[in-house]
Amino acid sequence: MLKKTVALAALLVTSFVGTGTAPAESYYTLSISAPTAKANAKSVATVKVTSRGDTHINKKYPTRLTVSPPEGVAVTKARQTATDAVKLNDSTLEFEVAFEAEEPGTKTIKGELRFATCKGEESCQQYTKRIKFDVDVE
Repeated sequence: MLKKTVALAALLVTSFVGTGTAPAESYYTLSISAPTAKANAKSVATVKVTSRGDTHINKKYPTRLTVSPPEGVAVTKARQTATDAVKLNDSTLEFEVAFEAEEPGTKTIKGELRFATCKGEESCQQYTKRIKFDVDVE
C-alpha cells in the first residue's frame, strides 16, 4: 500500500522549553503517515513523535490521542492513551489510527495529541497539538 507522509508544518507552536529561546519543535518531530485507502476496507494511519537532541519522551505523562473522523469514516478507537501506543520509549511515541471509509474521496481526520518531552528528569514541557491529516480513499 502506498504511503505518504503528511508534514505538519502548518502547526503553530507558541510554547518554548525552559527559559531559552529554542522553539519547541527543536525538541521533537511530529509526523503522520496516512495510506491511500480503499472504501469499506480497514486502513491504518500512524501518528509519531520522535524526540530530538538531548530530550526524551516523558513516559509517565498522561499521553493521549483523540481523533474526530468526518461523516462516513469510522475509527476503531477515537481516544487512545499511552497504554494504546504501539511504541512508547525514550525516543519514540507512536499511535496507530485504524479507520474505514464508506465512500471514495479525500477524507480529513482531525484530532488532538497530548504528550511531554524532558531534558533530564526535572525540565519537562507538556504539549497539546491539534493535528489533521487527509486520507485519499479509492
